[in-house]
Amino acid sequence: MARNAGPPWDVHLLWRETLLKFGLPGVDQVLTMTRQHKPNIASHQSGKSHKKLSFADDVKSTVGISWWKKALALVILAVAVGFAYMGYLETRVNSPFDDQKMVVKSGLDVPERYWGSYRPGVYFGLKTRDPHSLVAGLMWYFPRLLSPDGSNIRHWCELGDNLDRYTWVQHDGTNFGVQELEDGPFLFTTSYVKRFGGLHGGDWSARITVNTKDSKLQGESVSLLWYTATEEKTGGFIKPSGRQLTGVVGQTEGLGAFSIKLFNSSGQNVLFTLYLINGLAVLLLPLPLRLTPILHSTPLLYSSEREAARKAGGSRAREEAGFFLVRAIAPSLVLHDVGSHLRRLHLLSMAGSSSLGSMEANDATANRKLPWCLSLPGGSSAILAFSAAANLKTEVSSVLRDGVSGGRSDSQTSLDGVTRPGSPALGGSAGSSEADAFSAGTMRLSRFSMALKHCSDLVDGAQDFVLGHHYCLWALTELYCLDRAGSRVGVCGGVLVSMGEELLGSDDELGSEPDGLPGADTVLPDHRSIVDNVSYLSTVAPGLHLLKETIISSLRLTADKQTKKRRIILPGENLPKGHDGIKLEPNFIATQVTGIVPFTLDVVFESSSFIERDETLFADTYTRELQGSQDEFHHRIRMTLMFITRFEATFNLEKKGFRGEEILFAKAVLSNVIGGIGYFYGASRVESPYTRGPVPYWKAPLLTAVPSRSFFPRGFLWDEGFHGLLISTWDLDIELDIMGHWFDLMNVEGWIPREQILGQEALSKVPEEFVTQRNSNANPLTFFLTLQFILRNFANSLMDGDDRLGTLERLYPRLQAWFDWFNTTQIGEESGTYRWRGRDGTTNRELNPKTLTSGLDDYPRASHPNIDERHVDLRCWIAMAASALSEIAQLLNRNGNRYNNTFLYLSDNDFLDNLHWSPKSESYSDFGLHTDGVVLKRPPAPKTHGHHPQHKPDMIRVVTKAPELKFVDTTFGYVSLFPFLLQLLNPYSPKLGKILKDLQRPEFLWTEYGLRSLGKSSPLYMKRNTEHDPPYWRGPIWINMNYMAVRALDFYSHQDGPYRAEAGKLYAKLRHNVITNIHREYRRTGYVWEQYNDKTGEGQGSRPFTGWSALVVLLMAELY
Repeated sequence: MARNAGPPWDVHLLWRETLLKFGLPGVDQVLTMTRQHKPNIASHQSGKSHKKLSFADDVKSTVGISWWKKALALVILAVAVGFAYMGYLETRVNSPFDDQKMVVKSGLDVPERYWGSYRPGVYFGLKTRDPHSLVAGLMWYFPRLLSPDGSNIRHWCELGDNLDRYTWVQHDGTNFGVQELEDGPFLFTTSYVKRFGGLHGGDWSARITVNTKDSKLQGESVSLLWYTATEEKTGGFIKPSGRQLTGVVGQTEGLGAFSIKLFNSSGQNVLFTLYLINGLAVLLLPLPLRLTPILHSTPLLYSSEREAARKAGGSRAREEAGFFLVRAIAPSLVLHDVGSHLRRLHLLSMAGSSSLGSMEANDATANRKLPWCLSLPGGSSAILAFSAAANLKTEVSSVLRDGVSGGRSDSQTSLDGVTRPGSPALGGSAGSSEADAFSAGTMRLSRFSMALKHCSDLVDGAQDFVLGHHYCLWALTELYCLDRAGSRVGVCGGVLVSMGEELLGSDDELGSEPDGLPGADTVLPDHRSIVDNVSYLSTVAPGLHLLKETIISSLRLTADKQTKKRRIILPGENLPKGHDGIKLEPNFIATQVTGIVPFTLDVVFESSSFIERDETLFADTYTRELQGSQDEFHHRIRMTLMFITRFEATFNLEKKGFRGEEILFAKAVLSNVIGGIGYFYGASRVESPYTRGPVPYWKAPLLTAVPSRSFFPRGFLWDEGFHGLLISTWDLDIELDIMGHWFDLMNVEGWIPREQILGQEALSKVPEEFVTQRNSNANPLTFFLTLQFILRNFANSLMDGDDRLGTLERLYPRLQAWFDWFNTTQIGEESGTYRWRGRDGTTNRELNPKTLTSGLDDYPRASHPNIDERHVDLRCWIAMAASALSEIAQLLNRNGNRYNNTFLYLSDNDFLDNLHWSPKSESYSDFGLHTDGVVLKRPPAPKTHGHHPQHKPDMIRVVTKAPELKFVDTTFGYVSLFPFLLQLLNPYSPKLGKILKDLQRPEFLWTEYGLRSLGKSSPLYMKRNTEHDPPYWRGPIWINMNYMAVRALDFYSHQDGPYRAEAGKLYAKLRHNVITNIHREYRRTGYVWEQYNDKTGEGQGSRPFTGWSALVVLLMAELY
């Protein structure tokens, strides 16, 4: 193994050079002389005196050096070797593992994942997978609310910002992402979509839309700041470009030449689409919709022909922008100019009241495109308008809701406002007479039947079916052509793609009265009036971690000379001068656009190497691209729908009985994990017992998910293993890529730093005390859990794809080294025992010294850490890792007997019970020097010169009862479950039955919200570890451990044995409790949380925490 290699030098040569340095004979000379003396000594065996004299003379004559000099040489040699060996040990901590690199393709070698939302620590930011990438991102603030210190400018994901919600609602990890953020009453929607082409990763476009839930706040000003920045080592240049909205042109080594353009897209045309997928047609509309102009008590209906307006007797119609606005009777959803091929549709309004009949047609209008309006009976109506081509024959026979024919309506009101008895409503009888439906002279066209479901029906009562960035209003579940007898003869229609337009303006502009429609001379408002002011900044920022501070220090308050209106702006070019007096080149350019809510800004990145670009990726093109992927998915199936289809195919939540909000919740949770994947570059700070202090690791990249975008926006080793369970389910290639990056951070010893703090942005978020990583400290081997999960669920997929099996081949020696490192550095004093390193046995500040390396931080262990400790959870982790290594070896046709034997040895239940089963508590426990007699007390403050001290001293631990070596069996919690959690117990073991019984006891771990981390009967339940540290793993509910518990219950519920039925019952209860509570809290708070209160189920800790808490999606899908 590489980690066992000897010193990289020849000791023989080192000795020789050391002796020569001090003027002493070399090794070769000494050895030669020694060989020459042997026969001389033997030849003088006949006489002692002669032998003695002869030997002394020989030494003086041939060696010519005293014995003390030889001794000195040996001492010098020993010291030199010792120093050299210490230097060798000192360098091992930051020497990379000596084997083939894991990541063989990165950057532009993987163009589809070159650009991405790889900056999880900011609300919205993009970068490339380059070590020194160009970065782009968003800041925003509300001018009316801006504080003097600029602290309420939004940029970093901060808990203190108190956003009501922010989450990616759709993200596929490759092509696009859609995010929603709620900042008070304002809703921000940020999204991006990529278009591949050229030599440098292609183009992308981002869209930022601001709206408000409170109509009174429409007209509020919001300042959006889009910035572009580089690091010192990025190379190349950036400079401002453009007149109205300042963009950027530039060039870097990775990107080549490029441009970034900004567009005010407020009020532009929007696209919405009707798709037919697997027999289900779905109407999608971009959010947020500006429906204010059309939500009148008398809604508007487009008609493209003057004849239609004239036939609508009594209704007002006025021509506007090439269309006629025709009064309808009820709010309506209108499909316009659809024809027999269903090509185009328009949204005018949506609401529900009475149903509406079919519009009359005659010879005068049959040759023109005429709307046919249909509706559903009942309190919620949808009005569909179809156009009939002149050479076809149409007859509306019936429309079935939910596939069941509805009743006839005794009277029906048509578009012209005339009530006709007997007109069939949608859902009317298919046998209705033609005269009932149409007046004389109607040209009969092909019969058809439709079944229409409101999306609330599809999602179990949800009023609004939000598909990420889109609204689903209605789903067309059946569309069949009928013969004369009403039998289905085929599916009508074809590819259902459409474009729509949206009215501009506000209620006031269109008139507050129902009849206040715009006349022919009315001019609709120019969307450019929505922008209040535009400014920019071009400067030199001290670092990527100080971009917000650079903005704050640059903002200026000005007043318009004519209107005296005060504005907050950026100063433009603000470049410092170098030592030579010449202005420096900018590395930070920001454009501020202050607009009136609702407001939309598009940002377009274009690579100069993308020479086959047809059109700029914004406005309608942008929306079309957002809904469609050109690479991975079929061209007719757009991105959003493919995400939905792929999601259901992956997790099967509908088949599991989930509906509506639950599925939307699961999509958002998954998307926030994928959208939280970051790309970092830098060097960790590490330390070993042989270094004189912290030393830098080698610089390396890291692709990793993060536990929390706000509080932990960096990589954590044991967290990442849990993240990998969900990521590999969604995209196996992304997970293997992440794993490869992590294992490229392994040093020559087989150690991986447990917390990765790489780059300026990551370092700026970490307290100094947590920066240095020590090579004696481990972290649970959860990557083996990920690999075992992949092997058991996706083994066949490993044989497909681009070099997936090759990735495992390269990974295997690193897995071996990692496993060996644990079995070298974390072993206990007795055979088969293990001990987490890193506990502080000298502290008097902590009630129970933390075990950060275990991942369970303040979970109670032996009160007095020493070498006699035995940790049951670590032993189980090693056993599970051995099992996974054995399975991987078998897949790769390697000899894995060593690992299988280790697994059998460590999973032997009798051996396990002997070391960790407490007969007293009948539970699995740690062992060590322990006492429960510990309390935190505040020592008396020393008096100084007769004065009372100003500050109270910190509380310290006081031991009230001497510790002794024993099981730590008064504590029952997650650690007590590990032989069960990692499925090491024999299904017939009585110990399993005891654990299942204890799981259900409320005084132990059972709650209505999941399993608490520490039993209520445990001495340290909900006790602070210091006066400043609240309980962390001493009672709250953690989702990763609950997932493992549900997983174990599922396993034992499928194993033959006496506890199979009991495990099955507990499985159903615990799974239901955990899913229900997380979803309930998400609905209540807008977030998935780090942990949950064991008394109330309320979320607590950091938020959003879509790290291992996102395993709720796998619980819903029952994937273990």
